[in-house]
Amino acid sequence: MDGAYPYWGLAAAALGVYTLAMLGIGAWAGRQVKDAEDYIVAGRKLGFPLLFGTVLATWICGGLFMGGMAESYKHGFQGAILDPVGPGLWLLVAPVFYCILMRRARYMTVPDMISTRYSKHAGLICSLAIVVYELFWVCATVTAFGSILSTFLNWPLWVGILAGGLVLIVYTWQGGMWAVTVTDLVQMVLLCIGMIMMLGRVVDLAGGWHALIANAATKENALPFNVLPGSGGFYGWTGMWAWSYLISGVVAGLGANAAAQDYWERALSGRSIKTIIWASATAGLVYLALGSIPYFIGIGAYEIAPSLSAEQVESLGPWLLVNYFSPAAATFIAVAMAAAVMSSADSGLLALASVCGKNLLQLLNPKAGDGDVLKWTRRWVTIGGIISLVMALFFQEIFRVQIFGHAILAIAAFPMMTLGLFDRKSNNLGALTGTYLGMGVWIGFSLFLTHVQGAGFWDASEIAMLPALIVSFATMFVVSRLTAAADPPKCLVDVDGNPLPTSGAVLSCKALFRRGEIE
Repeated sequence: MDGAYPYWGLAAAALGVYTLAMLGIGAWAGRQVKDAEDYIVAGRKLGFPLLFGTVLATWICGGLFMGGMAESYKHGFQGAILDPVGPGLWLLVAPVFYCILMRRARYMTVPDMISTRYSKHAGLICSLAIVVYELFWVCATVTAFGSILSTFLNWPLWVGILAGGLVLIVYTWQGGMWAVTVTDLVQMVLLCIGMIMMLGRVVDLAGGWHALIANAATKENALPFNVLPGSGGFYGWTGMWAWSYLISGVVAGLGANAAAQDYWERALSGRSIKTIIWASATAGLVYLALGSIPYFIGIGAYEIAPSLSAEQVESLGPWLLVNYFSPAAATFIAVAMAAAVMSSADSGLLALASVCGKNLLQLLNPKAGDGDVLKWTRRWVTIGGIISLVMALFFQEIFRVQIFGHAILAIAAFPMMTLGLFDRKSNNLGALTGTYLGMGVWIGFSLFLTHVQGAGFWDASEIAMLPALIVSFATMFVVSRLTAAADPPKCLVDVDGNPLPTSGAVLSCKALFRRGEIE
């Protein structure tokens, strides 16, 4: 559609009601907050419905909903490898292994574990990686929200970004994890209905499922793994890049989500280990199914309109709604899109604020008490939100921005966290050496792929994750054993300093249920 959206008044009314509802929930949630634990992990009181809803809503995010459409329109299904396959697998794996120890230890953040297990230096690296990741995450989601407002309210994109960001900051500041959780449940319901409605219409316009899949496979832009110029699929020299992209995407999705504070602030909010296991695993299964919908919509959109401009592609969801949906349907799905964006943006913003307000604060001021943590976490909701808004004005490729953040977090925190939980011999020297070397390999290999092999910058940064993670894990493992005498490894302890078992046998869910160790 060219020109102003004619039904902007209807859209404004619906989005206004939605916004007021979110702010109202935020105000209610603010009254539930008594201390930092309430604000960051909802007092560890979330039952299955709320925990399942908030995990699913966070992962089916604006970056996936909006960015996934644009990515599949341009490159076919390759984006689905990074998301939803990687994160979906993580949601299935996490409860069986990672969550048991993290919940038993009563940590509130990932850096809590890293600092305790290794050192303040390692905790600082992890904290900074999470902050960078969450800034890019919130940036991507706020950009998606701005695109929705820009399309349906006839606003400039920058006005939409600022308006959406302001709402996000206010209700997250008010209620912390309680506000994020309750709003996420509402947003998840709207989102699922909206995605299914949109998929049905696009598939019908594209000629049905059979026609959509058959035609998509013949389009050059829809080749599943067209990673580098001249790529020819999974065979020969170029096939190496295809496989690398495939494996890197899965590993990146797993690695980044393993250390993502927006996941852990949810998992650690569950009222019991049993609740966390069932909520996370169920969300993972549902997410693998629903998370593929935006990619089918993008492929269908290519069949409907194969010659869109770059600007239209980046706002593909709103563009489809404006041109091919009735005003009522378009308005409802626009609100669902807004819900998808907000359910992820609030999670990322709170995660960023939690790490800054707790871990970075305690590194600077070891005597900081619970009141100080609560005060500074709230302050960082505002500070982090403003920084993300400024970034969103400059970064417009929603999906690609997320990939960059995934890479940084996966390399900087995933190996340290995994070996810290499951390798008793892992020590601080090994963790630091492996992390710095892994980051160096990632940067160097990304530059090589970009300037020598001719890969795009975003694709190169994703492909380079695989060798970087291999180097990081291997270095940590070897260096830890070579330096064990000089730097004895610390045991994993809970927040009270009590040692926790880290052997694989202890992590058998079946055995734990049988012995009654999972309540």
